[in-house]
Formats: sequence, structure tokens, C-alpha cells
Amino acid sequence: MHPHVVICGYSHHAAPFQTTNNFGKEAYLLRLQTEGKSVVVVNGETVHQREGDLLVIAPGDSYELYTGDVPSGDYHLAVEGDEFVGWDERLVHTGVDVQVTTIWQYIILERRRPGDEWNEEVIAHLLKTLSLFIDRARQREVAEHTPYVVREMMRYVEQNATETFAVADVAVHVGLSTSRTLHLFKAHTGQTIVGYTHHVQVGIAKERMMRTDHTLQQIAGSAGFSSYTYFYKIFKRYTGMAPGAYRLGQKLAAH
Repeated sequence: MHPHVVICGYSHHAAPFQTTNNFGKEAYLLRLQTEGKSVVVVNGETVHQREGDLLVIAPGDSYELYTGDVPSGDYHLAVEGDEFVGWDERLVHTGVDVQVTTIWQYIILERRRPGDEWNEEVIAHLLKTLSLFIDRARQREVAEHTPYVVREMMRYVEQNATETFAVADVAVHVGLSTSRTLHLFKAHTGQTIVGYTHHVQVGIAKERMMRTDHTLQQIAGSAGFSSYTYFYKIFKRYTGMAPGAYRLGQKLAAH
């Protein structure tokens, strides 16, 4: 029997928002924070969810969500089927992984089809792929060859990519000198802190191109780029396409 999707979608809250679990007692609820932060109370325990955090609510758990004054965005999925969730942690950090969010978008699109066009087998394959991508992103975060201090650097970049910060800020966060911070990050990730920041920012920009009607200039600013010209240059370097062409191609593919 295929896993059953109860609900799948994306939400963006520009104003304070709160809700409780109404997805049924048989479903797992997965919530990926893609922007901002939120507070979730699970069985009376308070969990602070930050950008890039994935929260798993087990069937029967009580769930209350609260967002504050800072804009908050998230993907959410309620699915019935024990075999879907292959890890035990309630809160894991995957980052805003482009592969994860892309598959999530495909599931959303499949669910929007008229009822007589639903293909449960397609959805089941997408769910399996999503689970595998989540697990890979999770393993990447906790890989034994990446020291905790480097994971903290990556986490700092992911949480602050849309804000202005310097390498020195990352160094202060982990309690190391700037030169040592640069060396460790490059040695264990294969890229510079600036390069990783650009990778995260481009991922955020891609997401907002698909999920909002904001102009490219607005998206560039909200993704952390100082100017549209610089955004255009970095985006094309990472994707091989101009931002406008990429957005148009994604929208055409979705239809």
C-alpha cells in the first residue's frame, strides 16, 4: 500500500500566525523552515525552528505553531505510512536543500491535479525520492569527516545568508581566528565561505522565484545580494542561466 498524502504545500506568513495540528492522528507531519524562524510546541515541549531545520511530528503528537513578526516560510507535508520517515530525530538540520525543495514542489503540483488524474504510484515515487534526499542532506550535516566547528560555520552561513555578514563574524561565532576559520572551512567543504554563501543565496532565490510573485530585484535583495547586477552575475555563474530565463523555464515546466 502506497503512503497517503493528507496535505502538501508551502506557506509564507508576513504577520504573526498560529495554528494547531489538524492533519489527523494517523499522519506524520514534516515541516521544513525555509525562511525566518518559528516556535513549535510538541507535546508541551517548545522547539525553536530556524531556517533549514526540518521538524517531524509523529502520529498522535500534539502540535502548536507560532510565528513572530519576522516573515516565516515553510514547506509542510502530512503523510500516512510508517515507512516514509527513515530517521528517529524530531528536529534535524538539512539546510534549504534545492533538491529537497524541488521534489517537494513536484508533490505539490501532483496534488493539485484533478482527482481523476491523481497517480498514487507517481506520488509514492516522489515521496521515496524526497525521503532519500532529506536523508542525504541530514547525513551531510552530521558526516563524521566534517568537524562540529565546521558544521557550526555552515549553519551560521545558512541562517544569515540573507543578511550582511563578514567572515570575521563567522570566526567570532565559532571562537576561532579568521585565518583558521577560512582554512578549516576550505579544507573540509572544498569551497570558500563566500562561495558557500553564494550557493545558499542562489538556492533561496530559486525558491522565491517559484513560490512568490516578487520581482527579480526584490528577490535579489531578500536573498542577500547587495545589487541586482551582482545577483545576476552570481546566479548565472551557478546555474548557467540568467535569472529571468530560469524563472520562465521553471514556470513553463510547471504547466
